[in-house]
Amino acid sequence: MIEHIGIYVNNLAQSDAFYHPLFETLRWKVVLQTSHCVTYEKDGKPCFEIYVGKKKSSSLHIALASSSQESVDNFYKKALSLGAQGNGLPGYRDYFPSYYAAFIIDPNGHNPEALFWDSVKTLP
Repeated sequence: MIEHIGIYVNNLAQSDAFYHPLFETLRWKVVLQTSHCVTYEKDGKPCFEIYVGKKKSSSLHIALASSSQESVDNFYKKALSLGAQGNGLPGYRDYFPSYYAAFIIDPNGHNPEALFWDSVKTLP
């Protein structure tokens, strides 16, 4: 199991200004902030970090756990309001029966996804 993910970004302040309010939609919060790193946590555990000091990470796809469909929807709306590009509207995906997700492209070209596993939804 992955303990946490870290990515290099072009500008820490700009990236935090994007991710901080975006992650609030998933109930994540900042647990550490320095001049070269911001660490976000979920449920008391550090899980996502952004850094500066090296070349920006190549474009990554990262699926982020969400607690509800509403949280996925809010993630997507907030991302667009922060200048992200939509890359997949919120909704069920046909590759798993209960996979409710939304995809965006962040200001650094990464492809975060908010994902909710809906235990009620099943394939027809």
